Amino acid sequence: MKLLSLCIFLFFCIISNAQNVHRDRESFRGEVPAPIVQELKEPVDIKKQIELFVNQTNTNTSGSKLPILYTIKVYEYDTITHDYCFSMIFIINSLQFYPGLFTHYFMIGDYAVVINASNQNIKSIFSTCDIISIEKEDINMLISHLVPPHDGKITVSGQSRGMVYCKKGENITNTFYPFADYMPVRARFDYPPRNLFMK
Repeated sequence: MKLLSLCIFLFFCIISNAQNVHRDRESFRGEVPAPIVQELKEPVDIKKQIELFVNQTNTNTSGSKLPILYTIKVYEYDTITHDYCFSMIFIINSLQFYPGLFTHYFMIGDYAVVINASNQNIKSIFSTCDIISIEKEDINMLISHLVPPHDGKITVSGQSRGMVYCKKGENITNTFYPFADYMPVRARFDYPPRNLFMK
């Protein structure tokens, strides 16, 4: 009888262990968490939505604040309806910052947010964010938010999280991506070779 009980106990231990191994393998494969979609209606405080993303992403696992510069790319704008989409990520290393790509910035607390220069309507989109034109003297201040390179090499790396914010009429969709690489292709940040901006 004891032998039978022991066999049953061992059988359930083996089954339980097999299930744990299977779960670990699934998580090791890196299953991508689904994006978190929030549907909003106008009026929406766009600066508040950006601030929520900043507050979600500016600490590491130990709870200490990271050196971060946030970047926004306006990748869609309708000149008739004034609908638009923009994406937002963060960078940590100064070698990943290309000043020639950005024309404006604004502050969210201690964090700077720079805006991609590709769309001329950024002032109307970000009118509530107190955006400022980037001058030469601002570049060093913006770079100071980042980790400096060590002997020309990137010293800190990591997968950026991302946000995609789209306004279509009165409907707004704000989507948080745990991994920025899984944002829609048009929303991703494609940086040119750094030497294009070296003078």
